[in-house]
Amino acid sequence: MAGLSKELKYMKIFKDLQINITTYKLRAGMQLLGVRELMAHYNASYSTVMKALRELESAGLVESVQGKGIFVKKRNGANDIVRNNLIGLIVTDMNIPFFNRIIHVIEGELTSRGYDVIIRNTDFNSVVEKDIISNFIERGVQGVIMVPTFDELDTSYLAQVDRDDIDIIYIVRRKHGYNCSFVVPDDYDGGKQAIEFLLEHGHRDIAYISGLPIKENDQRFKAFQDTFMHHGLTVNDDWIIYGEKFEFESGYDSMLRILSQKKKPTALMCYTDSIAAGAMKACRDSGYSIPEDFSVIGYNNEDITDFIEPNITTVENPIADICRMAVGSLIEKVENPNQRNTVNQTVLPVRVVKKKSVRDL
Repeated sequence: MAGLSKELKYMKIFKDLQINITTYKLRAGMQLLGVRELMAHYNASYSTVMKALRELESAGLVESVQGKGIFVKKRNGANDIVRNNLIGLIVTDMNIPFFNRIIHVIEGELTSRGYDVIIRNTDFNSVVEKDIISNFIERGVQGVIMVPTFDELDTSYLAQVDRDDIDIIYIVRRKHGYNCSFVVPDDYDGGKQAIEFLLEHGHRDIAYISGLPIKENDQRFKAFQDTFMHHGLTVNDDWIIYGEKFEFESGYDSMLRILSQKKKPTALMCYTDSIAAGAMKACRDSGYSIPEDFSVIGYNNEDITDFIEPNITTVENPIADICRMAVGSLIEKVENPNQRNTVNQTVLPVRVVKKKSVRDL
């Protein structure tokens, strides 16, 4: 930018700040960088920066507060530029029924509040996740509700944009590594309840079947380990099985791996109901019965638990409540810029829903 004339530099500063304000990247009440910081950022003179700021003030976009600095001005009236009403929704896999339910609830909640939603899918890829967020910011999306990927590769980037550019609230699971807003189920307690339920029914040889290998952030698996330890039991590592995804096929393939072993468990804890349904199908195809040969407990209380015979005992994930609370929390921030950097964190209780896939030993 060093080669630009003073006039072009002035226009560059003015246009940059104007766009950031009118697209609500800089919101009412937010303080601009100081004059010296703007001079350094744009490699511009004091007079050039002040000219751009005076033009912004004349346009009614900023106001100077004596002794404090320059702030984005609250705009009212018919001549204001109307902000868009776009909210971004990011999920990890639209092909999984659980995420279709999330999309349905959130879309309904946002529509009822006068907002439109842009839905994107990451396929559990953090690079894609980062690209989607960048695109949302460019489009002036007002806020983002996101089911994040399991890894932490993009956490520093998300922390920065969450602080500086756009409100993000996580659902189902959270990002670790920074103080973020989220509405999530109590997955640790859910995992504990699932194992305690199987133990109460006499099971001690219990397998754990999941999708992607997410041990470091898997609260359900941590509860699985801790509950075993609490009862003086030993986890059999041969029965900890991870598949490629969190779908029916992963459960089917993972169960075949367990069935190929000489020593077999009496019960299965599955990361999702779809995985549980796949595992049950593998058992039946291999000549075993549920729950006579294997007891099974799933997670989420999806519709499939009532369509499969026997109906799958599961841990109920209050996903509708999670979605509604997340929408309410995000819109509160969007419509009240003074709450821009507040952090809201909610953990909702879960419970075991007893059906027909677990028997007493």
